[in-house]
Amino acid sequence: MKNKLLLILSAAMVMLSLGVTVSADTVVVDAVYIIDVTDDGFLVCHEDGEYEVITYDLLTAAYLPRPIPEGVPPDPCLPIVRGWNKVIAKNMPVAWKEKQFRHLLRRMEKKGCRVLIEYEDVQPRPPVTDILAIQPDTP
Repeated sequence: MKNKLLLILSAAMVMLSLGVTVSADTVVVDAVYIIDVTDDGFLVCHEDGEYEVITYDLLTAAYLPRPIPEGVPPDPCLPIVRGWNKVIAKNMPVAWKEKQFRHLLRRMEKKGCRVLIEYEDVQPRPPVTDILAIQPDTP
């Protein structure tokens, strides 16, 4: 075990001495507004006004349910969140779920609802961000 640790440390020192750097990406969760939805992704606006193209893949992205607390005042986004949670709970084919999520994202766009997106903060920022997870944001 000690030899293995020394070997790893030695390799790291050699890489650093050669100018090779290791980038530690962090995972970020942002609340964003959906501006436009397409078959391949959607355009979002961050709180700071920055726009970004987001891609999603039902096979790799986690579609997370959003609990709705008791006594929440009426909000136009709540029925969409309930529908989102129902789609997640159903045992249906991936193609069906993908169509339902796209429909719900379009409804969120029209109602001005926010979603929480989770992605790796890679520098420099790529022109298109592939999300790890998505979830409706409730009031």
